[in-house]
Amino acid sequence: MFVEKVPGKATYVPKGSLVDILEIIYGELGYCTEWVLGDGWQYGRQLPNKSWTGIIGQLMRGEIDASGTLLSQSPSRMSVIDFSVPLYMDTQAMIYQRPVILSDLAGFAKPYTGQVWLLLFISLIMAFLLTFVFHRYTDGFQQSKRSFSGAESVWVSAEWTIGTLLSQPCAWFPRSVAMKIVIGTWFVATFVIGSVYRGNLKAMLILPKLRLPFDNLHELIESKLPTYVPAGSALMQTIYEARADSQFYQLQQQIVHESDIAKAKKMIITGKTVAFTSQYLLAYMIHEVYALTKSCPLYMASEKFFETTSISFAFPKGSALTAKVNPIISRLKEAGILDHLYLSSLMYASLCLNSDPSAGNNLRPLDVGDFYGVFSIFLGGLVVSLMVFILELIVNRVEKRKLTHNDG
Repeated sequence: MFVEKVPGKATYVPKGSLVDILEIIYGELGYCTEWVLGDGWQYGRQLPNKSWTGIIGQLMRGEIDASGTLLSQSPSRMSVIDFSVPLYMDTQAMIYQRPVILSDLAGFAKPYTGQVWLLLFISLIMAFLLTFVFHRYTDGFQQSKRSFSGAESVWVSAEWTIGTLLSQPCAWFPRSVAMKIVIGTWFVATFVIGSVYRGNLKAMLILPKLRLPFDNLHELIESKLPTYVPAGSALMQTIYEARADSQFYQLQQQIVHESDIAKAKKMIITGKTVAFTSQYLLAYMIHEVYALTKSCPLYMASEKFFETTSISFAFPKGSALTAKVNPIISRLKEAGILDHLYLSSLMYASLCLNSDPSAGNNLRPLDVGDFYGVFSIFLGGLVVSLMVFILELIVNRVEKRKLTHNDG
């Protein structure tokens, strides 16, 4: 059962497939219904003095004749109230804001991991050293018959190794057998590295994969994300009664307490909190958001909890309504009407839940931010080139002064 506040008024209206189910049940019995808000918007939890809060407390005190929403069955609850036959089997799930594709300053470096980049850098240094040694001591390169100085050997070796890696031509040609082996090996290695890099970069741009903030309870705890759990729910009680060595106990530090359902819903949709509660409630929220926005901003984690939980209507202990309602619920279940009403109320949820939450299903046009990383490398190269050019001018001027001084 879901409630929605009427705009401009302090009243609420019920929504969801349970409204139709209750109309069928009590229409069959010839009863009129009056909707009452749950005490403190809670399902109900047991206090130290053995009293109960929320809907369960209202049932025990006789303030309401039946619950308008489904409650999870548990031994502690069954000891103080009666349940109808189960309508559905529920499970507890987690939803959070789906990550979106954004501009990435370091996107050009993502095709390889840090380890691969490190190995590539080491390989570049080794290739440069081998090229320099063979060129220096075997006269490995030729362009003219003149001999090279030490500084020129360093420059030619660097030009060959770095230029080959960047697919740039070089004016110097290998001459010795040893140099040809080194250069040939480096050619093949850089060809493979460059081809894989370009292929991976294209794949990341065409069909990017997004890393989910979490996909199970362990990752949720590590993420430290605030987590909303409905107050008075069976799950909340389980979390606060968990042993100190359990994951539920660790989750206590992340729990967000919010009694305003509308505010909690807004926090979930905007990504301020994670929602951890009934899968039925979460699926309806996803359906409702899609109906309003035609998008799937939320995803559901793959890990589920308490998948065999029975959910039923609740009645005061010993209520005569229980025996009257059970046969009607059984007939609705056997006829498939319960499943039909439920699925009809969640027709949009399947569109989001059946899609891969880590895939970039919506294509995004590239913007300027996507090229910031490449532009940074390009500008960095221009700055280095300018510095080298200025350094060459200074060195040439110094050499000319020396020659002029020697001639004088």
